[in-house]
Amino acid sequence: MTMSRRVILGFATIIILLVLYGTYVQFAFSIVRNLTGIHQQITRVQSIVVGVKSDTLSYQKTGERNYIYRINSRVLDIQAIVRRTDFSRLSEEVNQSMQDITKQLIDFQIVMSDAMVIHDQVNALNQQIIESTAGINTLVQNVNIGENPDDAVNLVAAFNILLGMNGHIIAYANDHVISATTFENEVAKLEAFAQVLTDTSEDTSMRLLGVRLRLLSRQQSDFFAKAISHHEQESLFQNEITALSEKVERIVTEAIVEEEKMFKSRSENFILLSLLLLAAFIIIATVAGYSIYQHIKKSISKLVKATEDIAIGEYTEHLTLAGDKDMQSLSVSINKMAEHIEDQQHAMEVANLMLEIRVDEKTRELNHANKDLERINENLMEEKEHLAFVAMTDYLTRIKNRGYLVEYLKHRTAEASRYGSPFCVVLFDVDRFKHVNDTFGHHIGDEVLVFIANVLQNEVRESDVVGRYGGEEFMVIFAETAINESYLVAERIRAKIDEHIFDQDGLHVTISGGLLQYTGESQIELLQKVDKLLYQAKAAGRNCIISSHNPAPAPAPAITQP
Repeated sequence: MTMSRRVILGFATIIILLVLYGTYVQFAFSIVRNLTGIHQQITRVQSIVVGVKSDTLSYQKTGERNYIYRINSRVLDIQAIVRRTDFSRLSEEVNQSMQDITKQLIDFQIVMSDAMVIHDQVNALNQQIIESTAGINTLVQNVNIGENPDDAVNLVAAFNILLGMNGHIIAYANDHVISATTFENEVAKLEAFAQVLTDTSEDTSMRLLGVRLRLLSRQQSDFFAKAISHHEQESLFQNEITALSEKVERIVTEAIVEEEKMFKSRSENFILLSLLLLAAFIIIATVAGYSIYQHIKKSISKLVKATEDIAIGEYTEHLTLAGDKDMQSLSVSINKMAEHIEDQQHAMEVANLMLEIRVDEKTRELNHANKDLERINENLMEEKEHLAFVAMTDYLTRIKNRGYLVEYLKHRTAEASRYGSPFCVVLFDVDRFKHVNDTFGHHIGDEVLVFIANVLQNEVRESDVVGRYGGEEFMVIFAETAINESYLVAERIRAKIDEHIFDQDGLHVTISGGLLQYTGESQIELLQKVDKLLYQAKAAGRNCIISSHNPAPAPAPAITQP
């Protein structure tokens, strides 16, 4: 067998071994990728369950329907993950656990939807009670007590109990704290007074009032029972979602352990097979190399000697290698290469020298030009950023100025008119700010304005725009927000400023605000309307928010006692 055939056979064997080795590596990495993908899906399920828990807590605090819809969406996401992921690759126990989690979340979704219905029923009943109370108040004002002083006493006592029960309902809606015994006793008292008015009064209007008071007492009792049941169900939600979250964490931990075990097993097999393939590769390469080495040892010695001569610049001696045609062709090629290298060496030395000189010159020129250009760009960027910041920022409060607010509102009204996207504008004004400046000095007044600007920035979203509209006037533009949500934020801002205690003794600051939702007005009309609402808030006594959907309330009618 000639040397060329032995070389070809040796290299072919090596290539086959490398292909087998690469195929196995690809297979091993595909298993690792599958395990990693399953781990990511389990982690995503855990994140979604945490989101369900967060939405449940948010619904308990606010009662907003969008949290229920988000829970439904998260449950659909988990169903999609479980449907398209084969968790049995880790273990059948993990796969079954993921199925159980999906079923529990579906059951929890149904229960939360039922809770939303109960919550709506409680709110509807509460509204009905408030409306009935208002109607009875009107009836009390118009009723003819007549000559019977007992009717007057019973009527006043019954109505005082009714007002107290309404107060309990409002307190329970805020913090779920009320004594069941106290409430039931008041219901019994109200029914007793109503019964007295119905049975003993000689006046028809008084008996009618007694009947309505008895009906309202039963409505109060129904509301309290439903509210207690709803509160207990909310506690049950909390326990269920906490247990479900703990179960998911346990499954994730078990899945990670199972994944590590499988990865360790696969790694051990991979290492063992790699060692076997490497040993076979070394043995075959050694045998082939030794055979080739014995055949071309003498020729290699001559080749080394010839290349050493070429390396030191001696090109006169011609190389002759013994062996087959390949070796002879190699000797001819080396001789030609030596001659060509000798011819090219001189030319390359001259060309390299000239090239080095030109490269050095161009490099110096480019370095100087780049430094000048970088310095100019840095100066331009700094100046541009400074001018943009100054043009749209209030110097004192470091929030947006009036020019920016007007320009932004112009674009916002045009966009809302075109696409129908909702937004709201609230204009705040510091109450009696001149008194603050006159009493404490303008530097304290500036500190008050900076404090209010900080409160506004901290209480709104990043997508909302906050700016100083005038001297002590501030404006907030709520993007993609309806008026009810905007009113809650504006009221929270007003309360936070009202509750703040300044370091200066006797300094207390409040704000008034006018809130308006965009309904197609021009920019000028919108500003005029929101300014008018602000003046209504001032006229209503200051320290309040008046919106187009929440006008200033009229004073409640007083109860006339005999």
